[in-house]
Amino acid sequence: MFFLIVGYSFTQKNKIDDHKGTLFIIGGGENTPELIKEMLLGARLLEGTAGISKVSDKYILILPMANANPKKAYNTMKKLFNTHSSAAVHILEVAEGDVLNNAQKDSILNASLIYIPGGSQVNFLKRTKGSGLVDVLHEAYENGVSIAGTSAGASLMSEEMLTGYQKHLPDTFLTPY
Repeated sequence: MFFLIVGYSFTQKNKIDDHKGTLFIIGGGENTPELIKEMLLGARLLEGTAGISKVSDKYILILPMANANPKKAYNTMKKLFNTHSSAAVHILEVAEGDVLNNAQKDSILNASLIYIPGGSQVNFLKRTKGSGLVDVLHEAYENGVSIAGTSAGASLMSEEMLTGYQKHLPDTFLTPY
């Protein structure tokens, strides 16, 4: 029930503050059909609701870098999203040391929904450090892109984040989000 309240409150805020996207923060656990539908509704990708008639020209972008098996995480979520929406589902992986190119930046900025699955938030941050991803995600959100995350993907959205590795990180370790 909590996820519905969180999703609903962010959706309602989005109606007031039209220039910002929707944040959909999921603590973890199973991605139920109701949860997926609420996420898609917040991103305006659930056909037949709230005046939404066609989403086949829109897409969802999955950033699976926190997950130990990125392709499996992508395939699992693609199947769930495709059950409820005709929006295309794409993957964008960033390797440690990579810098986003213009095509990757455009993919992020033009997505309707960006989804970050669970795994290790520390691995996600290590892989994306210096890539420019953080700035592009902020820009996308400010321009109306919805961003969702489960477990590690959810914790990445906070200013300060618990990692389980606190003894190995300085006291000032903050997420770049």
